[in-house]
Amino acid sequence: MMEVLRKINEEFVKMEVHERIRFLRKQNNLTIKEAAEKSITTEKCWSDWERGKSIPRDKNKKIIASVLGVEERIIFGELQKFDETKIEGPKEFIKYEKNEDSFIGTMNNGYSF
Repeated sequence: MMEVLRKINEEFVKMEVHERIRFLRKQNNLTIKEAAEKSITTEKCWSDWERGKSIPRDKNKKIIASVLGVEERIIFGELQKFDETKIEGPKEFIKYEKNEDSFIGTMNNGYSF
C-alpha cells in the first residue's frame, strides 16, 4: 500500500495547477457544470481553468479549494513528495478508491491524496 501511496503522490506533485483542478473535480464526482455552480462561476471559466487557458484569480482560489474539498495549498502551492516516515501511527487506509483514470485515498491520520 505504501508503494501505491508513493506513486500517486509522485504523479500529483508533477501535475500543473490546471491538471490538479481537473483531477480533484473528478475525484469529487463533479461535472464541470456542478463545480461551476458551486463556485458561483461559469462553465466556460471552470473549463478554462482545467485546460490551463486561464489562471484563477486569488479571490477564486479559496472558493475552488473549498468546492474540491482540499486546502488551497494542495492545488496552488508547492507540494513535496510523500514521505512515509513522517506518518504517525499505523499506516492503514480508511478509504481507497480507484476508477478509470484516478485514485483517491485517505489515511487514518487524515492525510488525503
